[in-house]
Amino acid sequence: MNSAEVYAVPQRRALSANYPWILIGLLWWVAFLNAADRSILVAVMPKLREEFGLTNEQLALINSAFFWMYGVAAFLFSRLGDTSRRSWVIVGGLAFWSIATGLVSLATGFSMLLALRGMVALGEATYYPTGTALISDWHRPAMRSRALSIHQTAVLAGAGFGAYAAGLVADRLGWQAPFVIFAAAGIVWCVVLFKVLHDAPARAAHENSETRKSLLGPLRVVLQRPPALFLCAVFFLGAGASTGVTVWAPTYVHDALGLKLSDASLYGAVTIAIAGLMAVPLGGLRAV
Repeated sequence: MNSAEVYAVPQRRALSANYPWILIGLLWWVAFLNAADRSILVAVMPKLREEFGLTNEQLALINSAFFWMYGVAAFLFSRLGDTSRRSWVIVGGLAFWSIATGLVSLATGFSMLLALRGMVALGEATYYPTGTALISDWHRPAMRSRALSIHQTAVLAGAGFGAYAAGLVADRLGWQAPFVIFAAAGIVWCVVLFKVLHDAPARAAHENSETRKSLLGPLRVVLQRPPALFLCAVFFLGAGASTGVTVWAPTYVHDALGLKLSDASLYGAVTIAIAGLMAVPLGGLRAV
């Protein structure tokens, strides 16, 4: 071993020791973009309604279809995150939904918006199951609640501040611009992740699991455990209620108060996000 290799050993060990938290920083921005890209539409819905003559029911269908596509695809792609390199799934998914987000700017009406938002949902569904699994791979059980709570703040920040940024850009450059800008940011971050995102050195717990033999294995495990079903029901009800508010609040504020898109997103999205940003880290600390 030459002197350069001897010097590199402690550097690699230091990187390995710090990498679990470096990973949180890397994935925080992926989660931010994941939430922000879906929130662009929320911020610009009044403009879309005006330009394409859409009804509120059509806007609701576009948003509902996104989340139903996301829910089904996330279940299917979770299998991919268990059988493939998780870092590759994350980078590939980010690239796919970023391109799809950029293509939304080319929409000319309801049908194209519906189809392109479905593509965004398909790409975004690759991330959350795989991203949280990668965090669990790198963080020991005693630290996982804190790590996941920090990661979760990105979802709230993306939904709130991402919508506000989209509104600012749309007010100045038109509703298409935020889709293009956020798509470009996603592609740039793909390049960064390709260089620095790594799978955990060992995934023994996954390698020896019988549930990995089929897609239905994990589902069967969940269905056999009442606490897991209860948590699914709680999350379903909570997400259903919160999504209805977060999707429509900026449009309601825009219509009721006559505000521009950025101000409507500030009062209708950022305020909700701030509440979550205060509560989620506290929950992570309390769960330790």
